[in-house]
Amino acid sequence: MHSAELQNMWNDAILSSMQNIGKEGVFIVDFEGNIVRANKNAMITFGLNDEKYQGRSCFELFRFSYAEDRTPLDQKELPFSITLKGGKTIEDQILGVTIADKPLAWLSISSQLITVSDMEYVMIRFFNVTGIITKSQKLEKRKNQLDEILASIDDMIFEVSAAGVILNCWTNDKDQLFYEPSLFLGKNLEALFPGELGRSFVTLIKDALSKNKSLSMDYQSPVQVNSGLWYRMQARPIYSSKDKAAVVITDITNRKKTEEAVRINEQKFNQAFLHSGLGMALVDTDGHCIDVNKTLTKMLGYDLSEMSRMSCCEYTHPDDLLLIEENIKKLKSLESESFTIKKRYIHKEGHYIWCLLTMSTVFNQQGEPVFFIAQVQDITLYSKYVQTLQRNNRQLEIATIDLETKLRQLEEFNQIVAHNLRGPAGNIQMLVAEIEHAENENDRKECLQLLQSSSDGLIAIMEELIEILEVRGSKSLPFEECNFERLYKKTIQQFSAEVYAKGAVIETNFEVNSISYSRIYLESIMHNLISNALKYTIPGRKPHIYIKSYIEEGKSCLSVSDNGVGIDLERHGAHIFKFRKTFHTGYDSKGIGLFMTRHQIESLGGRIYVESEPDKGSTFYIQFN
Repeated sequence: MHSAELQNMWNDAILSSMQNIGKEGVFIVDFEGNIVRANKNAMITFGLNDEKYQGRSCFELFRFSYAEDRTPLDQKELPFSITLKGGKTIEDQILGVTIADKPLAWLSISSQLITVSDMEYVMIRFFNVTGIITKSQKLEKRKNQLDEILASIDDMIFEVSAAGVILNCWTNDKDQLFYEPSLFLGKNLEALFPGELGRSFVTLIKDALSKNKSLSMDYQSPVQVNSGLWYRMQARPIYSSKDKAAVVITDITNRKKTEEAVRINEQKFNQAFLHSGLGMALVDTDGHCIDVNKTLTKMLGYDLSEMSRMSCCEYTHPDDLLLIEENIKKLKSLESESFTIKKRYIHKEGHYIWCLLTMSTVFNQQGEPVFFIAQVQDITLYSKYVQTLQRNNRQLEIATIDLETKLRQLEEFNQIVAHNLRGPAGNIQMLVAEIEHAENENDRKECLQLLQSSSDGLIAIMEELIEILEVRGSKSLPFEECNFERLYKKTIQQFSAEVYAKGAVIETNFEVNSISYSRIYLESIMHNLISNALKYTIPGRKPHIYIKSYIEEGKSCLSVSDNGVGIDLERHGAHIFKFRKTFHTGYDSKGIGLFMTRHQIESLGGRIYVESEPDKGSTFYIQFN
């Protein structure tokens, strides 16, 4: 188009009127998007002059464009692109445009087709609405913040006039409302809540507005279905309006229940504190009484004023101070929540009283100790009774031990009589049978000699048992120097017939010659172990017994080993030395010997144990004390 035609176009009556309309900017672009004309406002907005804009593409000026949500726009989404492509008129579309290094500018853009001299162009009109958009965005942000705040509040909020008319309401839970909004909006509180409650609401709102401060009141729900619920109504002046108030309704039912529970608990504590049969005191962390009940003042003889001036240490027995300090320290450091101890208090008159003290801690909201609750029970009389009872019990225990000792010795005597006489008697019986069946005079003479030996052994045992009877009344067994070699020879003489019959081989090695011990017990121990070694033999295998005395861990020891049937310790190990426990069939055994042996050893402070395997024999080890 010729410049003259463009000038004529621009000077056209319509375009001429737009050139000077307010602050609206105008671009005229051809169908390729090139700018052919621009008014003054458009050039100022984009920083152009007459030389800079001629022939420039409008797409270049709007290259960095954004929607209202600040997302970048594609070129084809621009309003004049839509007009250029389809001829559609676009009205007041908001775009954010980046112009040079200036902050983002917001423009309200319109575009439409115009015809000049039979030629079609696009007229782009825009207003700079940056200020409006910025304010709008701030308002929107503030609105969103208010919405978020309101969304986090469980309360009901109403806008109310000075006369008590409900103008608006907000709530996250519409079930909280007594009525549908349409039933109470625009209505007066006195009409919704007839009677004293409605008048109280309106009075509270008027007072809050007149005094220009927030006021509140608690009330119980007037609605039958919610009659058990409690609410707090707060009337707060709306400072931007002198005749409106914000009314906040909070459900305080749980708080009321908690307050009631606290009130009841306080009443319970006060009643228990004042009228308790125990002495009670509230003690600060420095050890001074904040309050005491009558029971404690009567118990100690001091009144409250005296106890509040005195530290608890001043009327505590000196020997109990360290114990009290240690336990109080644990309470302060939260190592323990309470403690109970026996301690002595000094009565005002000077004498001591025994008490059972229980102390616990009361904390503040920060978990810090505020004061202690002390409960004191006078146990002076009880302590005297306990001491008397303990003294009597000790005397009874001594008498019982003495009696048990005598009974045990009598029982042991009976067991020794039954067990020790059994061997010699059996030998005599066996030898008599051998004499009757002897094939020649030599065998008979040999058996007669063995019979004489067994008879001498039986008489010796009887004499020893008589000795036991003589010392039975003594308080302890007599100890004497016992020679292992002599005791062995005396014991083996009792089994001469059985040793002869089985062809037993017996070896001894007495590294320790003798020990100080009860001779009666030691003979019985050796008798039982040799008896078992000869009894539990394997047919066809010649018995081999090895007896040894030695020192181990500084103590005298004795061991007796055999190659007999042995014991399955996995099955019977826990019962070896128990009363009347037997582990083999076909042997004349009653399960008394090992039980008696263990008792005789352990009663004098020693110990016995065994190592054994089936068909390989056993070894019994004794460690004397």
